[in-house]
Parts: sequence; C-alpha cells; structure tokens
Amino acid sequence: MWHHAVATLVGLVVALPAPATSITVGDLATGQGLDTLWATHPGGLSTLTPRIEGGATLTHTLSLPGADPVVATTYGDRTFVLDRASEAVLVFGGDEEQGFTQQATVPVGRRPSALYVADFNGDEFPDIAVTNEGSDDVSIVLAGPIPAYLPERRIAVGSQPRALAAGDHDHVGGLDLVVANFGSGTVSVLLGDLKGGFAVGKTFAVGAGPTALLGDVDVNTDGIDDIVVADSLDGTVAVLRGTEGLPGLAKFVALPGGAASQPVALTYLYPPERFSGIDVFVAARGTGALLRLHVRSSGTFEPARTVRAIAQPVAVEVGSFAGDRYRDFAVADAFGGVTFIPTPGARLIAADLRAVSVAARDGTIVWSRRLGQNRYGLARSGGALPDPAARKDPRPRIGQSKRGAPVLTRVRCGRRRCTAVETTLSGARGRPVLVPVPAGCRLRDLARWRAAVAYVLVREPKHGCPHDAIGLWLRRGTDRPRRVSRYADALGDLRGDRITWHETLYGGSGWRLRYARLPGKPVTVVSGNLDCCLLAGGTIDGRYVYWDESPDTDRATLNRVPITAVGGNACEYLEPINGFPWSSFAIDRGNPVYVDSFGVFELGAEHARWHRC
Repeated sequence: MWHHAVATLVGLVVALPAPATSITVGDLATGQGLDTLWATHPGGLSTLTPRIEGGATLTHTLSLPGADPVVATTYGDRTFVLDRASEAVLVFGGDEEQGFTQQATVPVGRRPSALYVADFNGDEFPDIAVTNEGSDDVSIVLAGPIPAYLPERRIAVGSQPRALAAGDHDHVGGLDLVVANFGSGTVSVLLGDLKGGFAVGKTFAVGAGPTALLGDVDVNTDGIDDIVVADSLDGTVAVLRGTEGLPGLAKFVALPGGAASQPVALTYLYPPERFSGIDVFVAARGTGALLRLHVRSSGTFEPARTVRAIAQPVAVEVGSFAGDRYRDFAVADAFGGVTFIPTPGARLIAADLRAVSVAARDGTIVWSRRLGQNRYGLARSGGALPDPAARKDPRPRIGQSKRGAPVLTRVRCGRRRCTAVETTLSGARGRPVLVPVPAGCRLRDLARWRAAVAYVLVREPKHGCPHDAIGLWLRRGTDRPRRVSRYADALGDLRGDRITWHETLYGGSGWRLRYARLPGKPVTVVSGNLDCCLLAGGTIDGRYVYWDESPDTDRATLNRVPITAVGGNACEYLEPINGFPWSSFAIDRGNPVYVDSFGVFELGAEHARWHRC
C-alpha cells in the first residue's frame, strides 16, 4: 500500500527515505500538468510531485520490505519493478492514487542490473528485457494476458552487463537492444525480429567501465539512431554513429577531470531549434556535476560545461518539473536527495487555472479569471482587482487615458446588454464609456487609447441589427463615429494612430487580419481560409504587429511582422512551446505574455527564438 510521507524540502532538493537507485518519470501528471517523478530506493518506491510555482514534495511511498529495487518503469496500466534481492521483476497493476496490486513475479538472472519493457512481438502485451550482471546475459521474457509470462530466454553478452537501452540499428524491422558491458568495456547490439526474438549482431569496444547509455539518440540529426555510452572508469563519453547498416566504431569525448569524473548517468534534450543539434547531459559522480555536452548538427561535440554542481550524482531524468514550460532536470545523489533543476524558459507570472485572457504594457500585466458559469473577474500579480465580476469575459486591454496614464478598457456583459467600461489599473473608478448600440446589435469588443475609442458591433441572434451599423467603428474625441470596416468581426488593437482588426470573408470560409495607420488606407497583414485559422492577434507593440495562428486544434505559432513591412513577406514566427495553443497573449516590452491552461507566463526575449516565415 502507498503511505503518505512528509518530505524535507530545502530549495529544490527533496529528501528520499533512502538514497535512490534510479529515477524515472511516472505515469501520472500532476494537477498542474507537470510530471511526477518515481524514485526507487532500498525497501521501496517513492513518488515526488513538483509544483508549477516551484519546488516539490515527496507524496507517496510504496513499501517493499526486504526488496532492493534497481529501477521501475510503466507500460499501460502495469508497473514493473526490478528487484535485485529476489532476482525478479515485480509486476503491479493500479497506480499511486488508487493503490497497487501485485500481479506477477517474473524470475530473471543473477544480480539483475537494468530493465527495459516494450512490446517485442506486436501482440500489444508488455514484454521484459533484463541485464544480469552476475550471469553475464540478458533475460528476455514475453508476456501474455495478465498474469501470464512465458519462461525467460537467456542471451549471452559481455562481462557484467550494467545498462540497457533500445533503438533501431539494423533498419530491417523489430526493436533492437543495446547492452553496456561494464566488465569487458564493450557494447553489445542485440538485433530483434518481429516475433520477440533477439540475436547478438555485433559487439563494439568502448571505454573502461561503461555504465550508462542512450540507444535512440540522433547526435548528428541525420535521422539515424546513434549510441552514446558513459565510460565511468576512464571519464569519457563514447559515440557509436549510426549508419545504413550497423553502427560504426566508437569515437570518444573526454570529460573535465578525466577518469576522476566518473560519468554514471546520461540523458539528452533536443533544443527548441532542432536543426541546431542536441544537448547530451552527463551526471559526473566523481567531480560532482551535471555536465552539458552540446552536439552540433554536424556531429561535433563542444567542450563540456557544468550545469549544476551536485555532490555525487547517481541518476538524472528529464521531464516537465517547473513552471517554465520547457523540459527540466531531476538529479538524484548518493545521499538520498533529488535536486530539481528548471531550465531557463517562460517566467511564471501566476499559477492560475482560471486565467482566460491577458493584457500587458510596460511591465503591468492584468488578466481575466473565470469565477463561475458566465462570471469573470480581473486579477494581477498582487491578487484580484476590486472589480465587480461580469457575466462574460472582460477581455482586458491596457490603453492610455487622455493624460497618458495607463487604463483598462473592456466590455462587460450582463444578461441583456454589453457595456464598455474604463478603469484604472488598480480596478478603481470604473466608469461606463458611451458607445451607441442600435437595437438588435451587440457590442462585441472595445479598445480606448487617449481620446480615441474603437469598437465592433455585431448582430444579435434573431434580432434585426441594421446592416449599416455592424463592423468596426472609430470615434476621436467628440467627433462623430466613422466606420472603418463593415466586415470586421473582432478588434485587434488600438495603439496611438494605429489600429488592427479581424475580418470574416466569403460566408465564414476565409479571414484576414487588417492594419491601418489612420487616416490612411487599410492593408492586409495576413489572410487564410478554413485550412488555417486565426486564433487571436493584431497586437501592436513597438515595431511589430503580432498574431496567433493555428492550422488545427493542437498546434499554434506566434507570428509577427515589422510595421514597416506590413503587406509584404517579412514575417517571423515563434515555435510552439508547451502549453500551445495559447488561449490569449499580449506583448509586454517586446516579450510575449500568454495564458494557457495552467497560468500566466512571460517568454523573455533571450528565450524567444524567432524564425523566418
């Protein structure tokens, strides 16, 4: 049974009941969309739960009295724990929330050291591979319906096999296994067929004491799996480059400190710019560091750099552990601690599951919050604004009053009518903005900038809004409103003498984003049809016009074009990060601020990698 536990949390370090033998990402995400981390240690398996605000806690422990778990992994609804004490794989059903039930005990070889679970024969049941350090072989166990497992088959490999990984290395079908043989300083490639069979394809000499490896990493981005090996006794990383046949001979990268570095664990990350290569990360136990080896797209390794000094690291894992919307690191040490290391990325402004839209200007960020069915309020980093909740999304915009002070302008909708409202950024002194709305029409959107007011009128369902009333209107001071576009159905932005809006064309099958510098003629920024949809946009900031565009419901990009190039082809786009599609965004001093399903984030200019369209 799982037992609740209390963890000692110091910064980003979480204490385990005992030093970890392995860490891996669990099968359940947290309520904030982060990854849980599972850590095996003598006598049990523990769950670490990170928080999007930062930090983590030890939340559950599965007690396994007398067991010596080496590693744990999941496949579907099953959890597999490799136990060195019983020399067996313990198979459980269930999860940490509902509790585990042991379903099977699968015997393997002597002194098992590594575990890999996958469907080797295509029957949709999870099969098992285990390296046996005491019997110098690999156990292959094919599975059937719960709790059936066929007797193990043994494949002899090198001396003291200590690590196991998988990849496609012969390119003829079937999953191939890669084994690091600590005692003989070699790597064995076991070629798999489509029936669950394996045969030794080739053995490669690497460095002294290979103890960790990656079997499916593409170090030179040529689309072919390579093999990366950590040689713990001579302080090198060996790279076996994949070819159209089997991998080639090893090339070596020396680590700082030489043999004293003792590399014991590996992982990798593809940077957001995939074409720029990859990053291989090495846990160096001897010198006490997590190292980063950047590999250029040509396959050339740059000198290793220290990411974080950590005393005697023993394992490293990659997952989403922080509110930066990028993959982060967890490093276990020999003293029973797990250190969470967030990567630089989006800055968390607020962990707000109810945030739905955002406005920003000059460091001030305000967003709307869903308070209930058809009820929304406003908030900023200091808390909720003293503003009565509206029935519909307030869609906050930050504009300027006549004197140049920042103000919030939005549309607050009650049961029967939408009213334009202007307040200060503290939420005080809210006052209606007079906007003429003919009978049968509805005020959809509004923006105010000093003495100018822009708004969009649309038809109410089943009501007779005059045709000459719908569209985008602009009023300057006490002048009569004039219609800027009769096709407009949403306002983009109003900033100084510049304005943007969205138009729906051809009965709803097309759209375009329009821009005008008043009193000049409008220009099309971007257009599309049903194959690509405009989610939001038209934000004007500094030199650019920004918009959010998506070809489907799963992906989106933030795009921009210089104001001087509107109507041309000089646009740029920002690759999606975790959390896309953005439900709302704004630009604060050139930085994208966005809302996703977990909160409000700001992506700093140093992390926004813009690419040519």
